[in-house]
Amino acid sequence: MRKEYDFSTGERGKFYRRGAELNIPVYLEPDVAKAVRERARKKDASIGVVVNEWLRKDIQLFHEGHEPPPPNLSKRRSTEELVLDEVSEKELRFFEKVRRLTNQIDDKDRQLLRQLVLYMAQKLASR
Repeated sequence: MRKEYDFSTGERGKFYRRGAELNIPVYLEPDVAKAVRERARKKDASIGVVVNEWLRKDIQLFHEGHEPPPPNLSKRRSTEELVLDEVSEKELRFFEKVRRLTNQIDDKDRQLLRQLVLYMAQKLASR
């Protein structure tokens, strides 16, 4: 810490509030924000409600299903190949869960969810 910082007149705990909850700001990219605003307007709901619904559905997707089967070790493969296979299996399981969930929602939500999944897939592919 720099010497020029003077805390001698500071008040300890000035902004501390017991039980206060932290509201995490989330910054949406313009295309996602536009889709969320449009969906919120159509549902006559707030943006927060729409985003929370989508996130709850996403969380549900990750909690469904089972652990992936162990990798096939009958052929000798490098560690890199095994890691890539595991990532591919996880992606396939995720998209299968998305497919199952989209069968349970209405057409408007399905279209927006597809756009969101495509966006996420593009982000994963760009890594």
